Amino acid sequence: MNPFDFLKLIKEKTNCKSYNIAEQIYEKLTNKSYIDSNANETIDNSIIKKFDDIYINKPDYPYEYILGYIKSFDKIITVNENVLIPRQETEYLIDLIIKENINKKNLNILDICTGSGYIAICLSCLNYKAITATDISSLAIETAKHNSKINNVDIRFINCSYIDEVKNEGKLYDIITCNPPYIEPTDDYGHEIKYEPDIALFTNNTIEPYRIVLKDLHKVLSKNGIAYFETSSLHHNRYKLLEDEFKCFKFSFVKDNSNKYRYMIVKFA
Repeated sequence: MNPFDFLKLIKEKTNCKSYNIAEQIYEKLTNKSYIDSNANETIDNSIIKKFDDIYINKPDYPYEYILGYIKSFDKIITVNENVLIPRQETEYLIDLIIKENINKKNLNILDICTGSGYIAICLSCLNYKAITATDISSLAIETAKHNSKINNVDIRFINCSYIDEVKNEGKLYDIITCNPPYIEPTDDYGHEIKYEPDIALFTNNTIEPYRIVLKDLHKVLSKNGIAYFETSSLHHNRYKLLEDEFKCFKFSFVKDNSNKYRYMIVKFA
């Protein structure tokens, strides 16, 4: 198989949206630049078979895991099966947070359920004093530490559930972010997530992760601080019920660029 046909195979199997991404995967698999290849070359059969076997055994396998990284906000974020693949919806939230806080100084930032560290690392463009990130998965923390290192961002990582290890430290945060597991087993979700870690995706009750954080949020949120949560558009009406349960906070709900409610913003009332 020549380089052009292998590139077509990559694009077809991965269902990636552009030849640019396919070329990046080509380079990762062959250790050669596609631009420098020529029609007379032949791709080693072992490389083709190794790639083809992935999609025989794992239909719909995310191309991001084959590539091994994503690029976003001028950052390179390593991704693997221990962490979620950052989505456009999370990128939209990060953009919102940056725009709302770009002129503030000496910010203490807390990222809950950090996964790959994507949100925490991207928010390092703000004028921050310190960044802390938590995750229940030690494997996710390992990946996030690697990402902070390659992006030259100093982050304190804590392997714990939600804010268990930070709620009694007495430290207050000006920006708190949280993208918790919110998919219920009966929800209608896409097949593309089946290779991502269940612990970061699924919960028996979509409200419970938010309730866990909100009940202790007063211990970690500064007086004028803001907490940003990513939510499921399928359960928007259920999240609104939290307003009656936690009356010390003011809630607002924001739509994503698909006009779906995907974010919950919380401040002290």
